Amino acid sequence: MIKSKKDLNFYLQEDAIRAGMPTRYTISGYIQYIIKLAIGDEQAHVLKYLHTLRHLEYWTNTSTNIIHELVRKYWNVRHSRMGHRYGIHIGANMVGYGIKIAHFSGGVIINCRKMGNYCTVSTGVVIGNKDIPEARPTIEDHVELAMGSKIYGDIHIGKNVRIAPNTVVYKNISDNVAVGGNPAKIIKTYPIAQ
Repeated sequence: MIKSKKDLNFYLQEDAIRAGMPTRYTISGYIQYIIKLAIGDEQAHVLKYLHTLRHLEYWTNTSTNIIHELVRKYWNVRHSRMGHRYGIHIGANMVGYGIKIAHFSGGVIINCRKMGNYCTVSTGVVIGNKDIPEARPTIEDHVELAMGSKIYGDIHIGKNVRIAPNTVVYKNISDNVAVGGNPAKIIKTYPIAQ
């Protein structure tokens, strides 16, 4: 969770690294980023969206007075508009640092309790609740969600999980496995990472 400027800069840097972008805090890195935005590089546009998300999270978590609240509302409007423009909808404080959104043209909706660090999300992924708003998934670190994956309900997805394209997950998934199908079934087990 972003609670300081140091946290904000760390999250922004990790997101940029996962997007394969240079850091925006150097002149050459910023120029490269602007050029990639101008030529329509998909990862540059994803990073632009994540930039607004991270600032919204920072101001949501640190608002202490009316000025901060106005700045938070500004970032909330920017985040909402960018989400509509790119077809990405991620709530504040839901995803950890280093998230990679591989493609977004088919839409990405993430409405979970928490998604860990260094996760990868592809186009058409929908994560949401079932029946009641509180019944949302919890997803651990290093999870890969392939195109068209659907995850819903009050479930837990373990670490180092790979979810195959068009998989529907509505039950808990243990660590270090690959799942596929509708409903999701374990198709491969990975050795435990050291």
